Amino acid sequence: MINIGWAFKPNGNELREENLAIYKKLAPKAKLIWLNFHTKKYDVTQDDLQNYMCYTQKEYGYGNITYKVLSNPFNFTEDEQALICDGGNLCFGYRKLGNLITIYTD
Repeated sequence: MINIGWAFKPNGNELREENLAIYKKLAPKAKLIWLNFHTKKYDVTQDDLQNYMCYTQKEYGYGNITYKVLSNPFNFTEDEQALICDGGNLCFGYRKLGNLITIYTD
């Protein structure tokens, strides 16, 4: 089970380790995609989209980062997608709206 918003819980270290263990299993199936500055297109292939959960960073806000999920061929749950985007953390939680995931960082 993925632990969300564990930062201020008494067993936070244990919850963090559980998340990291899950993340290590999911991470090889995901790929962070970058937007090409010159072409304004994502540097992603059809093969990537079919074989990886592809996601990209969209914007930074005060205490949050928003990601966009470009593909999810493994049908990862919302929690799994958020965990991947946050690199195995989720200590402050997240919000998902459509294909956008906002990770709270503060």
